[in-house]
Amino acid sequence: MKEKAPWFALAVCSAFITALGASKSPVEALSLPTRVASALVAYVNYLGKMAWPHDLAVLYPHSGAPPTWQVIGAILVLGVITAWVLWALPYGAYGAVGWFWYLGMLVPVIGVIQLSWISMADRFTYFPIIGVMTAIAWGARDLYLRDVGAVARFRTGRKRVHQWESPTGHDDHGQCGHSDPRSQH
Repeated sequence: MKEKAPWFALAVCSAFITALGASKSPVEALSLPTRVASALVAYVNYLGKMAWPHDLAVLYPHSGAPPTWQVIGAILVLGVITAWVLWALPYGAYGAVGWFWYLGMLVPVIGVIQLSWISMADRFTYFPIIGVMTAIAWGARDLYLRDVGAVARFRTGRKRVHQWESPTGHDDHGQCGHSDPRSQH
């Protein structure tokens, strides 16, 4: 943890300078609840634009407080994903690492500290999306390996069942009641 102290100090200095700049900004200030609500909705909107990149723009002007249903929906989506990655943590840390990478990398630009009149900008997501893509890639790998293993077990089991069956209804392979299959011959 000591090796991270200089980076933490730089982050604190950067946050202080940003806050100082925000206090002198000519932008009309939005209330803190409006900025937090907009940030929650922006997190989900960025995920949506990652999944289906349509209606992209250089800047998205701030339109004030988002509708209540969008804020509630964003809280639910973010809460469910967070709960899911925490639940899946024992199965692999990649989901939590990727998800918290995404959430954490957007903190400086998500708009809680208001510096301009924009609510979102697609350029802010280039690095945060790496976390989500990492979680998806490693999750897909695990699903593939799990499914390949399941298919292999299924095929092996089917082959063995077929071997154990015989036209006479008896086991011709020494599996029932015989300790040594060579003793049948």
